[in-house]
Amino acid sequence: MGLGLTASGASLQGLFQNPLADPYILGVSGGASLAGCIALALGFEQTWSLFGASFLGALAVCLILIQVTGRESIILAGLLINAFASSLISLIKTLLPAEGTQSLLFWLLGSFSLPEPKMLIFLGVICLASVLFLNAKSGTIERLGLGDDEAARLGLNPSSEKRQLYLVISLLVGAITAFCGFIGFIGLLVPQILRRFTGNNQVLLIPASALCGGLMLALFDLLSQYSHQLIGFEIPVGVITALIGTPVFGAMAYAAHRKSMRLYAR
Repeated sequence: MGLGLTASGASLQGLFQNPLADPYILGVSGGASLAGCIALALGFEQTWSLFGASFLGALAVCLILIQVTGRESIILAGLLINAFASSLISLIKTLLPAEGTQSLLFWLLGSFSLPEPKMLIFLGVICLASVLFLNAKSGTIERLGLGDDEAARLGLNPSSEKRQLYLVISLLVGAITAFCGFIGFIGLLVPQILRRFTGNNQVLLIPASALCGGLMLALFDLLSQYSHQLIGFEIPVGVITALIGTPVFGAMAYAAHRKSMRLYAR
């Protein structure tokens, strides 16, 4: 799951040429979560129903984002989508009975406890196939990041290539959200950290992000499992990623700001 989130984060950052782009920030995960919440509220609690709803929610957000131009506009659109999705999820929580709200909250907080082995196999196949596709398209992502006109001059069909990438990223994020809940920040942080070593070379960044993201999320899952022994209750994986990711990203943003201020002073 971690390899899928980080590979999609690295791909979106390269596609939009914005280091803040990832499924969480851009609202793709939020759209998938909202659609999944609606499915749960309507009584479609089967995992396959959640998968279909989450995929459609992620795809709808990607189709909205494809109409937006400009680095700052993309982030603003993602913030607005996240705010809208969060408000509707809160409304759904208030309308559901106590048991439904508890089930919804548990799903949203993120968990890797899959009920059936075949679901784990299905999710693994989707993640692996999607990451391999994104890795194969790494050169295309670099060229698309130059702008549609430049990409067309280099022999690409920007609209067709973007539709393929958005479809695969939506499938990937929708599947992970349906099976594991809402897990944020990891798709943003891992590519940010690795970019210090790989630069903006997507050919290196996407597979490196996928590998490190998988290892990191596995470590967070271990922390989640052993938290019950340490503090008496289990902390969901989504909570751990937010607790660790928020201060780390804040520190990175502060360091980048200090560096830019020093350069400006010179």
